[in-house]
Amino acid sequence: MGSWKHWSRNVGPLSERFTVHALDHPAYGDSASIPRETTGPQYLDLMHELFVEAFPGAAPLRFAGFSFGGAIAAELAWRLALSRRPTSQEAADFRAYAAKHGMSSACRILLNSNEFLFLD
Repeated sequence: MGSWKHWSRNVGPLSERFTVHALDHPAYGDSASIPRETTGPQYLDLMHELFVEAFPGAAPLRFAGFSFGGAIAAELAWRLALSRRPTSQEAADFRAYAAKHGMSSACRILLNSNEFLFLD
């Protein structure tokens, strides 16, 4: 995520197994700018709205991102899996679990969970 150009070397190999959409985040790459006073939560809301608009339906999705894009990918996965934002405590627990066990394990738990999610 971020600018799609950051992924130019990965698109070819990934497209051998997946349908790939390399996106520019708002205010990155070739996308439109956003107001300077946009807060983090507002930016995440905007990303969620744009993503749901661009990819409607129930098709299976896999996210990839690094740095800021990785954080946004995790937020989108959370919102799409549970139809809500994580609480501050849930986000902290998720990050701690991912740091200890890896992001793929943390996302597997998230995507196979329901509202009764406990990380230990």
